[in-house]
Amino acid sequence: MPATVAISRFGLAAEQLEGSDGGVDFAAFSEGTWDIGDALLKGVDVRIAGVEAGFEATSLMVHLKDQRLPFRSPLDALTAISVCGVAPPDTPPALDDLYLYAGFVAYPHDTAGNLRFVLPDRPGDTLLVQVRQFGAGHAGAARVTQIKSGTPLVIGPRNARAAWWGAAVLSISLCVLAAARLSRRG
Repeated sequence: MPATVAISRFGLAAEQLEGSDGGVDFAAFSEGTWDIGDALLKGVDVRIAGVEAGFEATSLMVHLKDQRLPFRSPLDALTAISVCGVAPPDTPPALDDLYLYAGFVAYPHDTAGNLRFVLPDRPGDTLLVQVRQFGAGHAGAARVTQIKSGTPLVIGPRNARAAWWGAAVLSISLCVLAAARLSRRG
């Protein structure tokens, strides 16, 4: 998602991504970002089969918007949150220049239930969300939908095995869920 969406729609404090000069210190991210990921998901109600999912952040990365990574497979999602050995730019980028990727893991008791996300109730644009489920019988065809503040996004499994893969892919990267903000600004 655009990094600014993490602040405007998820309620992440800007100070967790940028310094007092407004730039983002890439080098600081190499020291660990799970705490930022946990803060990102703190206000989001995430349930699997009606039970709080208990997601824990594994990693959060930012990449320049013009160097966005693709999301065609679970490996792409894993790569997006794992690439942290890139040399930081000479001039620290601003949040507007960045795309944010975050990975999470959960160990639900019922992997065959619906996965339900409700973003914090905040003013703002409707989000354009792209969902890909991977598993037996389907290879991750993209489904695009819009969600409004406070409106749940529910992803239902096609079968128990598909539910496990769907939950695994979604836990790998929040970006699979919040691919882009619906905006004419581009």
